[in-house]
Amino acid sequence: MLKQRIYHSCLAVLAASVLCAATVVPAEQGLAQEGRGQQGLGERLGEQFDQGLNRLRTEVREGWESLRSTVDRMGVQGRVYSRLRWDKQLADLKIEVDVVEGGIVTLRGQVSDAEAQKKAVGLASDTVGVTRVIDELRVLAPDETPNRPSGPAEVELPEEE
Repeated sequence: MLKQRIYHSCLAVLAASVLCAATVVPAEQGLAQEGRGQQGLGERLGEQFDQGLNRLRTEVREGWESLRSTVDRMGVQGRVYSRLRWDKQLADLKIEVDVVEGGIVTLRGQVSDAEAQKKAVGLASDTVGVTRVIDELRVLAPDETPNRPSGPAEVELPEEE
């Protein structure tokens, strides 16, 4: 979304520059003929280009600030869920994330192997705001079909100082 906004802003600046050039050239010719031209065409285009870049810089900065603010407002559940979804090894797995007060996260679902299970628990454990992870993930056997429940395993995290 941010890339799209930046792309559209760049196109707008480019289009504005072209339009300005198209309108400034006839005006510049008229001023030169009258002998009143104070500033050259290149200087005017440069100023307009600088103004466009300044607007673009402001939009990009505001976009990043908005994104940062959204992430800060995101709760523990959203942060853990996002980390699991953006990991290549875990992206296609259906892992449920439940959070109770105090930053206790429960992971439920089925994973393909013990490595995926360890990675999911590790990502959840390393997320800001998580104090403990309860691992209810179940590793599927190669010939096993999904949907068999398993018992929880609790992972304690060290106290932060």
